[in-house]
Amino acid sequence: MNQPTVLVTGATGTVGSALVPALQARGVTVRAMVRIPGRTVPGVQNVVADLTDAESVAAADSPVRFLRWHAQVEEHVRRLDVEHTILRPNLYMQALLGFPAALSQASGRTIVFRDVSPDQFAEGLAGVLPRWQLDGLLEDYPHYSRGEAGSTPPWPN
Repeated sequence: MNQPTVLVTGATGTVGSALVPALQARGVTVRAMVRIPGRTVPGVQNVVADLTDAESVAAADSPVRFLRWHAQVEEHVRRLDVEHTILRPNLYMQALLGFPAALSQASGRTIVFRDVSPDQFAEGLAGVLPRWQLDGLLEDYPHYSRGEAGSTPPWPN
């Protein structure tokens, strides 16, 4: 499994400026969080956010729009001051594509997963999904293929 993207807060500070190249040397994809738009870290994706501004931090957390939207909806529900339960399912049918041998044995048929390029994926779904959804999926699936959705961090109560 590939390593997930790591968001380094304070990426231009004393610790952050040493941490970013150390992570890169280990093959980690780094996203640098900086407060000042013009003061960026070369060679990585930079996001402008301030730890005292919850909205900007939430925007820096994920390159995947669907995950950002989920976080925004969950935050809105929390502010409603109503009893609620947030369910985060972690297995959908597409996750079964990682288990062709187990599925082949269970079905008695040879099942093979063939990855396609983003262009092939988009072409196959063009006209089936609205463009905004297709664009979101094109952001989403590489995130899954890198193993970045392999676990869910605990959410504060």
